[in-house]
Amino acid sequence: MRHAHHSIDYVEIYVDDVAAAKRFYGEVIGWKFNDDGDAYAGIQAPDGDGEVGGITVGDRRGGSPLVHHPGLLRMQGRCRARRRLGPCTP
Repeated sequence: MRHAHHSIDYVEIYVDDVAAAKRFYGEVIGWKFNDDGDAYAGIQAPDGDGEVGGITVGDRRGGSPLVHHPGLLRMQGRCRARRRLGPCTP
């Protein structure tokens, strides 16, 4: 995996339900995951080579970083998918 300047290197997102978070981020942002059981899923790098983060079960809140995705402003069509899936609190 090649690291790009000014890009996110690795991010951990704490959630209550890994499966629900995978559905949400997969539908809304298009992320793909490497499954490591019910309590963790690695976020695949965009080029498919390695991981750029993970979604994990945990009660740690407020310390999770803000996830910034440049394409979010152009994702009006994907907002429909988000509404269909209901609220997700990562």
